[in-house]
Amino acid sequence: MEMLKGENIGVLPIRELHKISDLIFYDGPILSHFKDRYGCDFLFYWVDYDSNYNRWLVFQVTELQLYKFILRAISLRNLFDSPVNNFFYSVEIGDKLEYNNVVLIYKEELPLAYYPEESSLFEFEIPSVYSHSKIKFYQENELMEAMIENGIFFRAESADAKNLKLLGVLDAADFLYNLGMSYKNLIVYSVKKIFSEKLISDNARINRAIQSLKNGYEPNLVKTAIGSFEIGLSPNPLADTTETFLDREWKDSLFENFKNDVIEVDNKNVDEIGEMIAKYGDTERSSIYKPIIDLYNNEKLSIEVTNKEFKPTRKVKPIKKDFVETILGTEKQKNNEEHIERLALVKQNTKTNRVSMNQSEITLFEQNIQTSKEIDEIRSFARTYVLRRIILVEHKLENGLYFLKSFEFDIDVSGETLLDAERAFYEEFDSLFTQYKQASDENLTEEEIYVKTSMMLVVAKIIEP
Repeated sequence: MEMLKGENIGVLPIRELHKISDLIFYDGPILSHFKDRYGCDFLFYWVDYDSNYNRWLVFQVTELQLYKFILRAISLRNLFDSPVNNFFYSVEIGDKLEYNNVVLIYKEELPLAYYPEESSLFEFEIPSVYSHSKIKFYQENELMEAMIENGIFFRAESADAKNLKLLGVLDAADFLYNLGMSYKNLIVYSVKKIFSEKLISDNARINRAIQSLKNGYEPNLVKTAIGSFEIGLSPNPLADTTETFLDREWKDSLFENFKNDVIEVDNKNVDEIGEMIAKYGDTERSSIYKPIIDLYNNEKLSIEVTNKEFKPTRKVKPIKKDFVETILGTEKQKNNEEHIERLALVKQNTKTNRVSMNQSEITLFEQNIQTSKEIDEIRSFARTYVLRRIILVEHKLENGLYFLKSFEFDIDVSGETLLDAERAFYEEFDSLFTQYKQASDENLTEEEIYVKTSMMLVVAKIIEP
């Protein structure tokens, strides 16, 4: 066993310990929770053994630390970094449960081999012995604390407040929508990137991971007034993800990227814009930055980034036209489309307006061309939907078929021609819109409510034949 630096005190100075629950168990307990006669909380953590004894570290935690741990807000490593009184007891326990070699060890002298890993979050079902009311209380407090400490806050008012121009509900809704769409698209990009790095190409698995993360990040309307509103966006540290490698550290890094790369876009200089272009491709930049640019360039709004008390820290500046073109890559995207046409991957008949494939000129790598398509109006057979803004739809050519996919509206269609795929998209949008408009939220899933809300916000007017 590891050599210890500490003071041998002979007896464990904790009275009348009684076990509450095992928290980690692999062929025997690894981490167990005890209380003493005064109701103080202690953890026993197995760290070492020899032929005669198992060595356990015993240390006190607060109730707040304990519940944060079982709620996955902090890791076991976090508990080791801040034990009550700054010390541990090492206890060697034999087969007859006798305590031997009780050593008091200060945190600074604890062997590094005994520290848990940085990502040592609680991964088990919470034992029923723990109070449901306390779990709920600490969950709510943890969410609020996380929002206050890690959130992004804005205050918006009318840009023409001097003339008593007021902001309406739709102004706040559009603000929330653009903010949420930008972050959602960053999630999509970031999840696909890490899955690609891990050589995982299971689309269903990727979409489940995206959805689980989207559920954990929602912009919240915090406060409204007659002429202004205040908004907070924060990560939910308690939200489960379907993949272990999308851990707390990765999610925190994702949110920091959003704050630094996207929210601060109005403060970027030429060099930083260049770094963004190198980091994100044309399609990704358009989907991530366009909602924020549209928000910052909204002439009706005067926007300020604030601290957690909603006191302004800086005024948001509109994005200059040349920066907008550079960020969104308008010319580059246009050149890419012309390049595709020059390669004769698609041919359009000007008389019939039908698109056909030139199969002889498609190579293995050119089959999977993927860009985004802008749609500004939905024209189904039954009606026309006039949109408040352009929507971006993933456009992919694969194995001779055209695919159009919208994560925003949960639509995934295909066609033998691009025109067929567009028509299928329009009909699916019309069908979903009609269905959701008539449905009560009580009968919809959380994802269906999200899609319904997105559709209702994006449609400005419906033209019936």
